Amino acid sequence: MKVAIYTRVSTKEQKLKGFSLQEQKDKLLMYCELKDYEVFKTYTDGGYSGRNTNRTAYKKMCEDIKNWDCILVKKMDRIHRNRLNFIKMMNILKKQGKEFISITENLDTTSAMGRFFIHMLQNIATLESEQIGERVYDGKLQKAKENKGLNGFTPPLGYDYKNKKLVINQKEKEIVQYIYNLYLQGNGVSKIQNELNAKKIPTKNEGRYSATMVSYILKNPLYIGYVKWDKVINKGEHQQIIKQHDFKAVQKKIIKNGGVVEDSIRDVILDGD
Repeated sequence: MKVAIYTRVSTKEQKLKGFSLQEQKDKLLMYCELKDYEVFKTYTDGGYSGRNTNRTAYKKMCEDIKNWDCILVKKMDRIHRNRLNFIKMMNILKKQGKEFISITENLDTTSAMGRFFIHMLQNIATLESEQIGERVYDGKLQKAKENKGLNGFTPPLGYDYKNKKLVINQKEKEIVQYIYNLYLQGNGVSKIQNELNAKKIPTKNEGRYSATMVSYILKNPLYIGYVKWDKVINKGEHQQIIKQHDFKAVQKKIIKNGGVVEDSIRDVILDGD
């Protein structure tokens, strides 16, 4: 049988003993030697999460599916930590007549019992991953409620992140103010988007503006000195770019035009101040 060896570690796991890529590869090669399996290729993803399939080597392995008979991993969670992605992969393997083996759990898809336990173990891995996500979310929510600084995000147009603080980007500040002025003058989101792109005004990443991007800028309370995380809004420590009365006027105009403004912004900014 010709196998595709797959190894993976996340960024955090790379710092821990027992999770090295070489250690995984060595054990899998030894297993192949004992079973007299032919190794087609070793696919390695270093510094990738197992919760999604956006991994370079994983995608390449899937493209090469006609060249191997079986995927071989050291442990179940090396290939997937998401149950739906795992099931999707298994369905593809089944249609192509391919197999799957995890040597730590001593399971493979050549037996009904093996298939049953694979799904059971994957459910456990998914549960563990989701519980970690829940704990991280709860921690960030508590931090937001206690107003203990930023919760980790990519700064929007108008700001840069330096020394753990938001600082105004002067060139981008003028663009943000220009967008607000255009909207207050009666221009709709689509018209603003088209004008920005026609004038080749750059986005934060030097790309083109979309209607969603313009709408996000017009609704972001960060520009008047607030920090929003999920449904929690607090006063921030950064300088504001937009005057508060202009921001309020924009939100009221959005509502008047049939748009949606989040309840948290309504409660804290429109009604609370």
